[in-house]
Amino acid sequence: MASLRTVRTMCPMNCHPTLCGMLADVEDGKLVGVRGDPDNPDSQGFLCVRGQASREIIGNPQRLLHPLVRARRGEDAWRRAEWAEVLDRIAATMRAVGREAVGTWSGHGLFASNYGTGGAPGHTISMIDIAAQKELRRIDVAPLSRPHGLAFTQGKLYFTAEADKKIARYDPAADKIDWQFETGQNATHMVLPTRDLRTIFTSNIASDSVSAISQSGGSWTQTVIPVGKGPEGIDLSPDGREVWSAHSRDGGVSVIDVATKKVVATIDAGTKRSNRIKLTPDGRYAIVSDDGSGDIVVLDAAARTVFKRIAVGKSPEGVLIPPDGGRAFVAVNGDNAVAVVDLKTWTVTKKLQTGTGPDGMAWLR
Repeated sequence: MASLRTVRTMCPMNCHPTLCGMLADVEDGKLVGVRGDPDNPDSQGFLCVRGQASREIIGNPQRLLHPLVRARRGEDAWRRAEWAEVLDRIAATMRAVGREAVGTWSGHGLFASNYGTGGAPGHTISMIDIAAQKELRRIDVAPLSRPHGLAFTQGKLYFTAEADKKIARYDPAADKIDWQFETGQNATHMVLPTRDLRTIFTSNIASDSVSAISQSGGSWTQTVIPVGKGPEGIDLSPDGREVWSAHSRDGGVSVIDVATKKVVATIDAGTKRSNRIKLTPDGRYAIVSDDGSGDIVVLDAAARTVFKRIAVGKSPEGVLIPPDGGRAFVAVNGDNAVAVVDLKTWTVTKKLQTGTGPDGMAWLR
């Protein structure tokens, strides 16, 4: 007699950050049906058409297990290809048609840290559904408090708990914090994981340091790297070899070698109060927002010198650069606007009006 069992799992479509709950019916080792999990706190039984169709993939003889390519449309002459070839081909086509003709899908939500006010430290992080424009879940991270820097990678959210001198990791699928690490540094403010997640860097404003927290053999160890005064903005070079740290209180920028975890250069950017730093996709320039002067300062990454200063408005803060590297978007907090900077002519070409006090920005994909 056939045995039927139900397995509680998550939808394999990975629409971060919600990760809808799924109930999978398995009979004699074969998947026979899927449906939404009504007990999942986010999806509450909902399962979109992509999730419902996922059962058709498992065991399907027509499922593609390797890339196939053909010379032109209209022909049925397919040949097997290696991943390197097809990825290069896709990248070349995307570059040829331009960014306006390319669309991607990597999820439908975002996270926002609720830092709190001076006398009332925050202890929650909001999970937001962008399409529905509503908060899906308010994650209580107590007893941790003052969550600030956020980084979502490999299905999990890494965040700083500034008041506790810690970083922590939240698993949306399990709805729990599954890892914490105490830096022991004052005002652990921003968090920056490397792409392979072997090392996590944090900027520690009040300790004048950057922490490099590395994983080896299942355990985590910390290297405290002394930098300039008030390190805040932090970014990883496109090749993953350097971390750039902008100091908020001495006008400098430290360049840290990821492999040795040592400062290899210190640049006098001449800022009054650096807020954020962002490297261009080609790695040629680093852009520092100077909250105190109203400028962005462009650094020549190879020469380690100031290349240009561009006035953008009152209190520039967040910096965002699209993958093509043609423009920079700068949140001008004091003008309630986002300045668009052309990175070929190095001029402000437009100002987009926003709500009050814009700061952090992210891509909607």
